[in-house]
Amino acid sequence: MAACRTTRYELELRPDGDTMQRKVSMWRYRYQDGVETFDEFDVGKLRYISEIYDASMPDNLAQRHEFEGRFGATLPDDIGDGGWYLHRASTMGSVNTYVEHVDGGHKISWGLETRQKGLHRLVDVYLAWLDAEFGEDERYPRFRELVDVVIRDDLWNVALYLWAFDLSGLPREDESGHDAEERLAGELLIRLGIYLAQRDYFDPAEVPELISGILAASEKERRGLLLSFWLRGLANKLGTDPDEPLPWPLAEFARDFDTYVESFELFVAESDTIREMADAWEREYWNSLSPSEYARRKQIDELTEEILGGADPAGIDAVEYHLDVDVRPRNFVSMDSKRSVISQLEDMAFALDLDFFSIRGADALRVVLHVPQRPMMTNGTLEDDGTVRWSDNIAPDGDWGDRLPDVFYALWTAPAVEFQEEHFGKIVLEGEELVEHVGWYMALSPELAQEWDGFLRELEPGPNLIAALQNFCFASELPTCQTKPDPATPSVEQLDEDRQSVKISLRTEIADGTLRDIVDSLVRDQRTRPTGMSPSGS
Repeated sequence: MAACRTTRYELELRPDGDTMQRKVSMWRYRYQDGVETFDEFDVGKLRYISEIYDASMPDNLAQRHEFEGRFGATLPDDIGDGGWYLHRASTMGSVNTYVEHVDGGHKISWGLETRQKGLHRLVDVYLAWLDAEFGEDERYPRFRELVDVVIRDDLWNVALYLWAFDLSGLPREDESGHDAEERLAGELLIRLGIYLAQRDYFDPAEVPELISGILAASEKERRGLLLSFWLRGLANKLGTDPDEPLPWPLAEFARDFDTYVESFELFVAESDTIREMADAWEREYWNSLSPSEYARRKQIDELTEEILGGADPAGIDAVEYHLDVDVRPRNFVSMDSKRSVISQLEDMAFALDLDFFSIRGADALRVVLHVPQRPMMTNGTLEDDGTVRWSDNIAPDGDWGDRLPDVFYALWTAPAVEFQEEHFGKIVLEGEELVEHVGWYMALSPELAQEWDGFLRELEPGPNLIAALQNFCFASELPTCQTKPDPATPSVEQLDEDRQSVKISLRTEIADGTLRDIVDSLVRDQRTRPTGMSPSGS
């Protein structure tokens, strides 16, 4: 039984004021014959992450690796694409946002461009071989037009279907994660089948019989059934009646398929035609780069060569991924690669990183965020221990592809409890109101913010508190401030019809919104709070 290798990542986050304590753990293991053992971690990834955390490279690659560090607003791209921790504070409390994206491409348009070039070049290679094999036959132009126009267009639409599904990435891992994989796989296959049937490649009524035959056939027989099915599909596109024999050259392929396969493989591997095509594609790539992209690409190639010792340039590794964020990805093939030209072009055109039927082969990421308050917004799972957790499947072996990144996010507020209780006798701003207040506060000039903070520090709970709030006015707006409002203290009876906002008058215009929220909170009866909710909203 072959060994199954999997990489695991764990990320633990602890916000502390305007910084985020970050601990990342990673290990690779192999699972063979019921035994799980450590495997050597990718040296390129490990070297890159060690540099981020200013740590030394471990001597033993086959172990659990842990790195810790403290970061500000910008989070490192140690596992994926990085993210942000945004801490916005005021005297009344703070608003905190955590956002991180992993396992995705930076330039979706570049991924689509690569697929398009791969598809068209793949068809061009087949046409070059067909030209060499059948070009002298007078019947050939009709078949060539079918491949060049119809087949090319249909294959491009198939590639777009795969691209669209690939953008979604691997489903989040949960209890039904495997079922989700199979559901997506089934939907993709059904969509492709519908498309090909509508394009007259086959009659859907034939499919059950084909499947039954495949399930009952040997491997050699199965290959023959599939070949006959697709040759008949091409015949249908040529307008051949299903009861008629296969037309030329499909009949030739059916009669001596292995010989034609050998001819094609030899042509692709050794012909001057393909080498000239590959050289032209490479020149086109380098000429398409801006001067900065060109220099960066050369730097990446040199570094990859140094670290990985001459790895296949067509491959994608973690070192290149992390450094290649602003450089157009390679979209040409190499005749000197260990992989065939066809396999390189097929990967470009039809790459699909959704590991439908082998979810256990995907790498796994676990993220734990410790939050002091219940998040107002998050796409994670809130646990009883006050943490937010995410579990995600990510592309194995650093093969990030061009899918949309998976995004983790959480937004929470942290009221300044002691300050608010000292100056207002209770929590008056939390949740959405605190978010609005902090946003307003951050927009103030330094002078206005200082004046506002000074005003708040002078407030005390008591019968004169609301009057003091009503009479506040920034010094800069004194000439235009409204007349002194009615000193009468607003009551619960002055709530509007929705019992949300007190009908009061204020002198200030600049602080109107935040002052109304504060007064509303002071006036509203505690019974208006949802049952079971604490002042913090948790």
